Amino acid sequence: MQFSVRLVIGLGTFLVIGTYLGFFAYLLRYLRRHYTMFWVDLGEPSFSLSRAQNNSFEFASSSLSALQFVFSNQYRAVEDRRLCGLVWLVRGFFAASIVLIIIEIVAF
Repeated sequence: MQFSVRLVIGLGTFLVIGTYLGFFAYLLRYLRRHYTMFWVDLGEPSFSLSRAQNNSFEFASSSLSALQFVFSNQYRAVEDRRLCGLVWLVRGFFAASIVLIIIEIVAF
């Protein structure tokens, strides 16, 4: 069975985006359980489908504030190594997702 380059890049992109979303969801749960005040300040972000359907603006706003938290240095105030590691994982997989999406668009 032969795989085309396009198929391999497409599957890789799918896996990287899925991994990014998984780590991001875990980060949000971690913040909710261990740092409730940060989570509330971010607008109580979550991946709840019912919340997205009820108020899409609030859902988008809290998700963007969570991304801002990830790409700012606010997490350093807590001095939690696990939180720091999760933030860097989310950053890395987010960047890899963007790069792979650009490769998909440009190359194919």
